[in-house]
Amino acid sequence: MNILLWGQYPRSERLVQATRDFDRKRITQEELRNAQNEDSKTLMMLQEDFPYASTGLFGWQDLLRPFADIVPSLKVTGLKRFFETNTFWKVLEPVTHPPSSTPLSLPASSTDEGKLDEWIKRYFFSDDTYPADAPLVFTLPFIYLFKEYTRNVDYKTVIEILQTVLRALADLPNKMLVFAEPSLGWRPLTNEEKKLGLEFLEKIKSFFDNPVIINTYFFDIEKEKDFLYSLPVDGIGIDFYANSIENVLRDFPQNKMLLAGALASDSTRIEEKEKLAGFFNSLEKFVERSLIWGASAGPAELLPRVVADNKIRNLKEVLK
Repeated sequence: MNILLWGQYPRSERLVQATRDFDRKRITQEELRNAQNEDSKTLMMLQEDFPYASTGLFGWQDLLRPFADIVPSLKVTGLKRFFETNTFWKVLEPVTHPPSSTPLSLPASSTDEGKLDEWIKRYFFSDDTYPADAPLVFTLPFIYLFKEYTRNVDYKTVIEILQTVLRALADLPNKMLVFAEPSLGWRPLTNEEKKLGLEFLEKIKSFFDNPVIINTYFFDIEKEKDFLYSLPVDGIGIDFYANSIENVLRDFPQNKMLLAGALASDSTRIEEKEKLAGFFNSLEKFVERSLIWGASAGPAELLPRVVADNKIRNLKEVLK
């Protein structure tokens, strides 16, 4: 079994302080990058022998805000609670829009493709900290999550923005793409939303050759199971603190990778080795061992860095 770190990894106390100091103009951009590089080095050591490595996304504030850098017609605005956690995300909304509750469809050229290369280098490769051919995990918001944290923007625009970014990433070798999508189980999806999600993934898979995972977390997905399992992806992530093995794996697709959320992101307690081992043994009753990947059940960024590191080390020992 392997381990995959997806999403944003918690910053060290040093990097948290450096980020605050930079925001308050107490240190230079170079000093901030030095702190980010130190965190990157220790994270890479933690992931030694992982098939795909996470960069930690230390330059990302959240998974949505960076898109304002390449979509001139969008701006970062007020805070919105991140699902049922005690953290908040900024919301994206049009720079100008009519005084109406009707979602705005931005122009077809809404993404500034001239900025894409620099944007990708900054956010995905930490300013060339990693070579383009390195085996890396890329995490992006899926369309429902993206839409949830925008205001007055329609699905057509969300899909166009994501497709533009993914076309720019498509030729990069040795990557694992993880779509973060906690909206499944959060609220009922309409038939139209399901259709849009399916068509979006079909389009992505037509030009994106690297493995694609849709990662659910926080919520019970049983009511959306049929839809989720029908999606044209290479793997599915499941939070096993919100879902029982028997309920969700009885009809899990046999040809798909399972990203098994086994590490709690809402507790600092280190999981007991015996219980983790028993959990992964139980998964093998439903999914072939080679297709099972251990992971955090929710965003690792919700944990203190030292706790997240210890949870990963513990999981590595269990899965040896």
